[in-house]
Amino acid sequence: MKLLQTKFIDQFLILFSIIISKSLYYETYGENYLLLIVLFLMLIYFTIRWKKNESIISIFNILMIVIISISIVINPNAIYSTFLVFFTCQVISFLFVSTISIFTYANSFYNIVKILIVISFFRYLFIYFKIASPFPNFISINGDQFENFIFFGILSKKETVLGILRNNGLWWEPGAFQIIINIAFLFGIILNNSTVRL
Repeated sequence: MKLLQTKFIDQFLILFSIIISKSLYYETYGENYLLLIVLFLMLIYFTIRWKKNESIISIFNILMIVIISISIVINPNAIYSTFLVFFTCQVISFLFVSTISIFTYANSFYNIVKILIVISFFRYLFIYFKIASPFPNFISINGDQFENFIFFGILSKKETVLGILRNNGLWWEPGAFQIIINIAFLFGIILNNSTVRL
């Protein structure tokens, strides 16, 4: 039972890490404030598992965070609001690698993105049959409105045929979705879930 609970929490946090990777959820529902929520959740989870000797603290990882942070702070052109966001992401990453194994993360990331890819193809049915979403629109950072279909967003304004064909999934732009797919594909190769033939 405890193993199932741990697995569920791991999956939830990994899903959250995908959502905060500049997805339409991130852009619509809080942006950098979502990072603080993930940081808080990861601190709690890390502490619980550390007390059970299930989390590790890597001095090397801490040293890397300190070195990178100092190199940014001493830069005379540093923008401290940007630094705080970057530092928060560093700490979140540290907590992830200290708490969730790379195998668990890679496997979950691969499976979650695979599901998102398959579901995202349904966008063409919604576009073809002009089915409206009952949910409030997603709003991207540059202000574009996307119809919210929970697992994917469809740009509300009229597009060219090429624009309609391009699949953006849960991201503001198809290229951003492609980056997530590429990372999942690389994880799949590492896990032997995907093959590359030359």
